[in-house]
Amino acid sequence: MDRTICPAKVNLFLSVGPPEPSGMHPIRTIFQAVSLCDDLEITWGADSDSIECDWPSLPEQNTLTKTLRLTRELTEVPPCAIKLTKRIPSEAGLGGGSSNAAGLLRLILRRFPDFLSEQDAQQIASGVGADVSFFLTGGRAIGTHYGEKIEPLPDQDEQWFVLAKPEQGVSTGAAYKMLDEAPREWRDLPETDVLYNDFELAAPNACQDLAEHMKS
Repeated sequence: MDRTICPAKVNLFLSVGPPEPSGMHPIRTIFQAVSLCDDLEITWGADSDSIECDWPSLPEQNTLTKTLRLTRELTEVPPCAIKLTKRIPSEAGLGGGSSNAAGLLRLILRRFPDFLSEQDAQQIASGVGADVSFFLTGGRAIGTHYGEKIEPLPDQDEQWFVLAKPEQGVSTGAAYKMLDEAPREWRDLPETDVLYNDFELAAPNACQDLAEHMKS
């Protein structure tokens, strides 16, 4: 059995550009991995693929199944039994699903180093989702284009964050749609540390209320 942790991320800075004809949004962001994490365990050589998860809302088709499908388009990967323990909340902008996909890719690379190259893994990561490429790098990094172009940054001294999420969640698609209805500036990456996130312009009232409550 192979095991890895799948950390969440926060965006220390995030500016979203206007949508392109494809509907995709370019971004400029600074990713930071944090210690909140999911656990991923894989047993190889099962009779067929299976996913056991303590989160009942995990859809049948998810980032793990997509990662396996895209990987098998490039190389052979034996059937596996996956156990996923979720701690990262969904629809919170913390990248849980993307981190799970990257964790699976790391375990495949570890178990079958001759089956898949790092370049192949990056190609698969981009196909699964824009944030997956960051989670293959981890730590602290700049993300550009759609978030899949990664430039690692040096680690900084340990910092503490308080993460809080109301009961209400917002899907990625809905968040971008709401953001496009809010006027905003397409900002350049800052030269110094600046905590900024365009999605605060489109956050539901429950998020704004929670933020104000925590500040008080």
